Amino acid sequence: MGDDLLNAFASLRAQLLADAEITVSASTFSGFASKTVLAPGVAGFKGLHFYGASYHVDQIVFESSREVFQSLGFLVLASMFAPASFAEISVELTSPATEIRAMVFERPAGVYQGLTTSPFEFDFAPENLTRHPFMHEHVSEDDLPSFELTNRSDTILSEIDRAGRDVVRVVGNERGFVRLAGVLLSIGNGAREIDLESDAGVRGVGLASAEVRFALT
Repeated sequence: MGDDLLNAFASLRAQLLADAEITVSASTFSGFASKTVLAPGVAGFKGLHFYGASYHVDQIVFESSREVFQSLGFLVLASMFAPASFAEISVELTSPATEIRAMVFERPAGVYQGLTTSPFEFDFAPENLTRHPFMHEHVSEDDLPSFELTNRSDTILSEIDRAGRDVVRVVGNERGFVRLAGVLLSIGNGAREIDLESDAGVRGVGLASAEVRFALT
């Protein structure tokens, strides 16, 4: 069994609430040793976003409270600052209502043209979010998070496999993970629903990614 998501990051949430800003680094998460975290307060649902009559994209909707989303934001940062032995961190969604059973965060690889980098520190203060938080940023698709709707074995070979997808793998580089963490830590300041769309809409995800909505309940 894994740690409870809310309990694992309770002190960081309290610090962010008290100070309205926070600085994190690898040492911040040195006591976090779980590769599996339980999140009973999150429900994820599968759907489609239609763009006209002939094109659609997978859409994943996550519903939860502000405290849970903020905890998920800290987990995104924990996965980014994690040692190399943490190739991924799994969040198990245990709500009876959820269609999505797990979110798997792959540790971002800081590799560029042979140069390997490692994050040192991240300074953060919550922002006032709009529904499409990256609308006015000129961001490369490489610097946005990507969400892959798959299954436990990460193998989709048939329509039966496709229909049974219940795992979301979150991938990207460090800049994409920082953007995702910022959205989750800021949710509730401004819009109560955040849409990260594909390039068919208002881009907020990487190339060939499913779209994601985070909705406060």
